Amino acid sequence: MGARGGASLGDKTILDGLHRVSESLSGIDDGGAAARAAGSGAQAALEHFHPLPCKIGRARLFPEKSAGAPDPGMLALRLLLSRGDVSENPSVIPIETEHCFKPQTLAMPSQ
Repeated sequence: MGARGGASLGDKTILDGLHRVSESLSGIDDGGAAARAAGSGAQAALEHFHPLPCKIGRARLFPEKSAGAPDPGMLALRLLLSRGDVSENPSVIPIETEHCFKPQTLAMPSQ
């Protein structure tokens, strides 16, 4: 993944999230424990990189906006590992909406 996209560990990408998940799974044989550890690893990566600016990808062009915002890949990884269920503790994913990029509405050309 790093060779293809040019990302390295520490660049605030999904690669950092996957690395943290991999580390958290080391030595765990039980499926339930592995699921919990993977979710905790993804959450730890989100929390660690949340205050840092992106170093690669489009968000690197706006370091002041990417600092304090979750990396989309790490956030998706966390949601996938929690099966999208954050209802138990919705504060586990730190999102400050004023720092998130807002999608633009595009008008479709008339035919």
